[in-house]
Amino acid sequence: MMDSWKRMGPRERGFTLVEIMVVVVIIGLLATLVAKNVFGSIEQGKLNKTKSDLAAIAEAAEMYRLQNNQYPEELQQLVDEDETGRQFLRQSSVPKDPWTGQEYRIDFEGAKLVVFCDGFDGSADTDDDITTKNMADINIGDYLKIINQGN
Repeated sequence: MMDSWKRMGPRERGFTLVEIMVVVVIIGLLATLVAKNVFGSIEQGKLNKTKSDLAAIAEAAEMYRLQNNQYPEELQQLVDEDETGRQFLRQSSVPKDPWTGQEYRIDFEGAKLVVFCDGFDGSADTDDDITTKNMADINIGDYLKIINQGN
């Protein structure tokens, strides 16, 4: 039996179980690092889109108010052309929350219009909500912590 082992060339011997396990562990570690970075990038993109949408909606609502002496009652009024043919939010439909696909909400705090996104959980008045009031204070690191606490 030893004679047949000695006669095999180095290419015929193959890999040991330990060598295969080391490679599997290394691939697993690399996959974990890549997945973590990809997930963070996806969430960063969603957060950036939300902030951009909220700012655009708030600006369009303010232009609507200046033109009509009142804020819109619903977001669809910003997308639809008014009687003068003006469209305040130049999109084919009302923008939607990138996490849940729900429409953003508008509400008033006193005389001030606030635009709301219910965040990744889709529920109003939770820690993950993003509004025109707090969006400047939210960064991706803090938001990922909120997301991970919710899962």
